[in-house]
Amino acid sequence: MYYGDWSIYSGQNNFYPSKIDAKLITHLIFAFLDMDSNGDLVLNDEYAAFHIVNLPELEGINLAEPYAGIIGAMSILKVQNSHLKLGISVGGPSRSGNFSEISRDKLKRQNFANNLAKFVDYVGFDFVDINLGTTDENGDEIVEEYPRNKQDSENFVLLLKEIRNELNNLQHNNILFELSVAMPVSRERMALIQYDKVLQVVTFANLITYNLNGAWNSYTVHHTPLYTNKAYNYDTKFEAQLSIDDCINYLEDIYGTTIDMSKITIGVAPYTHGWSRVEDNGLDKNNPGLYAQALPNSVRSADGTTSGIYGFHELPS
Repeated sequence: MYYGDWSIYSGQNNFYPSKIDAKLITHLIFAFLDMDSNGDLVLNDEYAAFHIVNLPELEGINLAEPYAGIIGAMSILKVQNSHLKLGISVGGPSRSGNFSEISRDKLKRQNFANNLAKFVDYVGFDFVDINLGTTDENGDEIVEEYPRNKQDSENFVLLLKEIRNELNNLQHNNILFELSVAMPVSRERMALIQYDKVLQVVTFANLITYNLNGAWNSYTVHHTPLYTNKAYNYDTKFEAQLSIDDCINYLEDIYGTTIDMSKITIGVAPYTHGWSRVEDNGLDKNNPGLYAQALPNSVRSADGTTSGIYGFHELPS
């Protein structure tokens, strides 16, 4: 489960770490750290990460770093749930621009990997996640896509190996620190990722199988569909074919049994996209609300954008 550093604020209904039912999850990931072109780590909201003290779970706790802020609150959650593993995620939809610069240079790769290992060790977390997000929740294309080409693809594997080596050097009491990746699922991006080599290095790989569709579409459709709906004409709208099942099948078609599919996890987002001025002309007779014409970017969300997003807490009970 990804936990954004913005979650504590009112726009997200003050969703503190203490509100997480940790019994339902195995991995909790702090999102996101940024990095500069030299591989040095950058906190996007240092106050939220390390300094805020008025979180409910921090009452009565010694607030010396790193036990204040979200990082401290997540650590307390782990103490209360011994099975839980904590990780930090680097990159994300708007912070992946320097991966290409870092991964092509050996010294920068080493610096980046060393910084990640030191950070994880400092905060007492269990793993590192490299997030190659491609679009934000509004569907806006991110120009800093990675990998962009064959050279990026090869360098990405080298980067992961460097991180894996640094984490191995951190082992305490024979504890193996984990390494995960979050990767896009468009055909173009999947073709640039060497899954056979990546899965040999990482502990598991998260497929970003959400925001496959959204309020930017001119028709209603699930943004995290499990299966491709055959009721739609994909000759005119190929992107509507995307589904979790379709993405997994694509990997199996390309790699067959050469990759360990047990390392693949799928992503599900607990929010919805909505539209206005929806026509009564849905193409699926069994689900008439699907593939109906609608006005794109027409529903204003709590964050002021026209993403049409409603969080789980905003949906009718």
